Amino acid sequence: MDAATKIRPRTLPDRDGWRDMLLALVDAAAPALEAAAAGEEAAGRLSTQTLAFLRSPDLLRLKLPAELGGAEGDNALQFEIYEAIAYSNAAASWCAFIYTDIIALLTSMLPQDGLDTLLADGLPLVCGGGGRLIGNARPVENGYRVSGRFAYGSGLPGSDWTAVMAMDKSTEGAPMLMCTVPTSAVDSLDNWDAFGMAATASGDFSVDDVFVPESMAIVLGAPPLRGGPQFTLGTPGLIGHTVPAVALGVARRVLDDLAAMAKGKQRGYTTRMTIGDRPAFQAFLGKADMRIRSARAMMIDNGLRLSEQAATGEGTLEIEAEVRAAGTYSTEVAVEVITEALRWAGGEAIRKGSRFERALRDINVASTHYCIANTSYESHGQYLMGREEVAIEA
Repeated sequence: MDAATKIRPRTLPDRDGWRDMLLALVDAAAPALEAAAAGEEAAGRLSTQTLAFLRSPDLLRLKLPAELGGAEGDNALQFEIYEAIAYSNAAASWCAFIYTDIIALLTSMLPQDGLDTLLADGLPLVCGGGGRLIGNARPVENGYRVSGRFAYGSGLPGSDWTAVMAMDKSTEGAPMLMCTVPTSAVDSLDNWDAFGMAATASGDFSVDDVFVPESMAIVLGAPPLRGGPQFTLGTPGLIGHTVPAVALGVARRVLDDLAAMAKGKQRGYTTRMTIGDRPAFQAFLGKADMRIRSARAMMIDNGLRLSEQAATGEGTLEIEAEVRAAGTYSTEVAVEVITEALRWAGGEAIRKGSRFERALRDINVASTHYCIANTSYESHGQYLMGREEVAIEA
């Protein structure tokens, strides 16, 4: 029996079955995820308990090819799951999308020998950072010797494997590879000292002359060996709905907490009244709710359309441009709502370690991800004008 066979029995009848099961899984874990968040931030990494949740075989099936027992979830389903996790723990959600993204990419493209190695002990946690930095992959017999320094190793401390981008830099036109190495062979520089998303441990790391068998390397951009149309979508299909899902999940939690606080929190020097009784606050709350719900609806809508269009076999570039623009817009909405909510929440919110204060820092760090960029608006605008040549950039 090959290793992949060990994970195949888990199947559900349809998308709704997967959605219900995965949301129930997240809901059951929510109290523990929330309770762990502050301590994980202080420690600079996710706790053993949170990692155990992220290691759940059902969660790791979110984007896995259906033939391997996965949900092969469309972008809208992905969005809902990451959003639900972020409502309780932003860093856990960030690492969840890293782990599910990379395991899906590798299992769709590794040759059978490599797949058997990767899945020898079940579904692993695979870190896929790198900061788009390219290492050197020197060809040797039956594989490569890989070296390089990389950035943004989100989830590295809890991972079993690490996937890095590398190429043979001595050969012009050499293909871009994703090489999978055991995390035990990776040197973490433990230098993630950012003001937010601390528990993602997204620091720099390096590999030094590590042997990677040919079976554990894939050519980026090559056709997938497994999976359906979802695996033809490239970068937008892989990460287009990840950061905005985290952002809107965090924003929704802040708004819900603020609404609950407003019932009892009083402000004013001469005339004390609850902020919930102030018309200005009521207007802010109503408008902020509409903004979050509108952005969320847009992401789910274009996530469904992206996957539906891929299933037709026709081009998806116009929707890809929309996804990137919508993701940037949704993240900007989250930043703005959380920033204004902090002012209404007042003194309790600004104290270090409060949920509001942590959310403000986390959301601003999340908004620096390379897929959140003004260039996405430019591409979308070019499509709206009917331009024949459109530059889609991150």
